[in-house]
Amino acid sequence: DTAAAASIPAESFVGKINYNQLLLNGGINFNFYYEAGSGQQQKQQFIYVETQPGAGVYTWTDYNNNGVKELNEFDIAVYQDQANYIKVYIQTNDYINILKNQLSTVLNINPAAFLKQQKKYAKVLSRFSNQTAYSSSNQTTDDDIISSLNPFVTDVLDTNLTLSNATFRNSFFYNRSSTKFGADITWQSLHNKNLTPNGYELRKQQTSQLNVRWNLTINYSLIVLFENGMSESRSEFFLNRNYKIQSYKTQPVFSYQPNTAFRISLIYLYSNKQNIYDETAEKATQNNGSLELKFSSVKKGIATFRVNYIDMNYNGDINSPVAYDMLEGLQNGRNITWTINLQRNLSRVLQLSINYEGRKSANVKTINTAGVQARAFF
Repeated sequence: DTAAAASIPAESFVGKINYNQLLLNGGINFNFYYEAGSGQQQKQQFIYVETQPGAGVYTWTDYNNNGVKELNEFDIAVYQDQANYIKVYIQTNDYINILKNQLSTVLNINPAAFLKQQKKYAKVLSRFSNQTAYSSSNQTTDDDIISSLNPFVTDVLDTNLTLSNATFRNSFFYNRSSTKFGADITWQSLHNKNLTPNGYELRKQQTSQLNVRWNLTINYSLIVLFENGMSESRSEFFLNRNYKIQSYKTQPVFSYQPNTAFRISLIYLYSNKQNIYDETAEKATQNNGSLELKFSSVKKGIATFRVNYIDMNYNGDINSPVAYDMLEGLQNGRNITWTINLQRNLSRVLQLSINYEGRKSANVKTINTAGVQARAFF
């Protein structure tokens, strides 16, 4: 009887605030949603279950070579052929009292909507726009009401915090709608914390990105990307999942488009990563040269072909979670990947998609993956 009573959740309460505002002819658009409440939540355990090849989300790597599928040996798959496992949560009969909050807010500022273009300063300011978005969801066992209502978590390692997800993104645009030249700067931060039977798991990522696009002529265009980033993984129980990667990458894309039906692009990507969590100081550099062809027709569909030559240089143990992250699912040394995507409009209501990808790494056999999908529109 005691166990049965423990499995019945206690009463809970929820309060909500929803606010939307348009100002200055729509030049300022603000959306705000906040929710707070209390209740009880079942404690969860999880296992990884094997699926049909390519139908899952996670991949298994036997890091200690003992043939046993242990919980700390599963990573989110980079390539579809590796995605052979899913995470399944199992409910228990144990409940914990929680206080929770949820926040979602978006602010768009577009001066072009409310500035009079006759003035010089207005013409300059109207070229700029900004979008800010923040969302969070937190659950805590802390009895402090003030702390539990705060959607801006500052201490993610707090043992009372059982769940925390937060995403911040700010994009500042120059000439966003221009067909000749434009640029944008984006700052993004996200973290995810879950409390499991084996302690907490934490993922954090921060990036700052500059993207510049320039249509040199009617037929030639150049897009250049610069990015600095930091990604961190923490696990209270699985120590091999503790790492902090500092990264930098740049990617120029040069395209030639003689008409609306065909485009060819030359792409080069350079990235440098370093694990700064401890003294191991793993480093990885990537040089990636790509060729992409794209054919498109409004009536017939779209066909895209891409081949990548990727040279990875990694100085650490390749049989580890940090290596899988830094090598992005590839092997140390030379790698070649290729993709073909075909989207065919069979009729006004029927569409067929064929996707094929392959890759070849040194001392590893060629891997080919293909899929077919049909869609009907009613």
